[in-house]
Amino acid sequence: MSSSWQPSQEGLNELVQLFRDSQSPQMDVQERIAQRLDTVSQIPDYANYCVFTLTSLTTEDLATRSVAGLILKNHILFHNDLISPESFEYVKHAIIPALSLPEDMLRRTATQVVSMLMTILTPQGWPEGLSKLGELMASQNIDEAEGAFSSLAKICEDIPRELEMCELNGVKPLDILIPKFIDATQHNDSRIRMHALNCLNQFVQIGSAALQNHIDTFLAALFKRASDESANVRRYVCQALVLILGVRPDKLIPELDNVVEYMLYSTQDKDDDVSLEACEFWLQFAEEPSLKDKLRPYLLKVAPVLLKGMVYNELDLLMLGGDEDDAAVPDRAEDIKPRHYGGGARVNEHLDDAANGGASGTG
Repeated sequence: MSSSWQPSQEGLNELVQLFRDSQSPQMDVQERIAQRLDTVSQIPDYANYCVFTLTSLTTEDLATRSVAGLILKNHILFHNDLISPESFEYVKHAIIPALSLPEDMLRRTATQVVSMLMTILTPQGWPEGLSKLGELMASQNIDEAEGAFSSLAKICEDIPRELEMCELNGVKPLDILIPKFIDATQHNDSRIRMHALNCLNQFVQIGSAALQNHIDTFLAALFKRASDESANVRRYVCQALVLILGVRPDKLIPELDNVVEYMLYSTQDKDDDVSLEACEFWLQFAEEPSLKDKLRPYLLKVAPVLLKGMVYNELDLLMLGGDEDDAAVPDRAEDIKPRHYGGGARVNEHLDDAANGGASGTG
């Protein structure tokens, strides 16, 4: 089975109809489709049909093609033992060009398939895939470059330690990728800046030697992006500073006056995600005994900002309700336990599988 593989029209028609029907909101229909998909997923070239629908069936609507890709991603995750080496080769050959698709929904789905392939096959098992992503980072086609960066961001989230340990022909790919990621934080496209920062933050978090070799350059890049027009970029800048404070505080302490001022400003950002990420900076001081004294000179500035953020507005109060007198009712754990919005501890979420409806539990 190779790149010359072609689907049978009858089999393709049946599967495409199943992909369409899997989007039904009716539970009984979803259950029936899931059972049928579980059955047909046993055929040797099932993955080929899925990737063909995603990448080549241009006459089909985008949602159905995206569902086929999400089902493929799950099939690779849960049933990779059913996929033959020949089928894996076909999928790898077909999916990389899909990173340049102009339709955002399809391109996002393709990035999820690529990242899942890399996670399951490992960088050593798919070195040409990692190499190709590295090439596409510099593509003049912005959609293609964004697709490559998005794929790499997911891969870095899922297998950062595997990438850190990976060595191919005597070369560590991360030694090449880290400088490229740092350069990309200054890219004209905010999506690429965001993905590049996300990639780098994964390696700060694990104390990567490859990242530590460029920590000063990375810090300089972060300061350049401190007032980025994109809230997503600013959020990852805040996350990076939180992570660096936890792993390499010696790099931030000399600039603590400026960093504190920036994080105070970010704590009051109009974007909630930026504000919550910035709040993790102050929590980092509380969790690390050796840092507590470093924050003391700034408490008169920090405390009012944090207290201001704790005040509910009228809409919050309406949503919370709770006007009834429950003084005699024992508090539940969730009533008194503080919410912790992870910065360093936050699990970075993948792009939402919005079309995943009936696909999530299928082969």
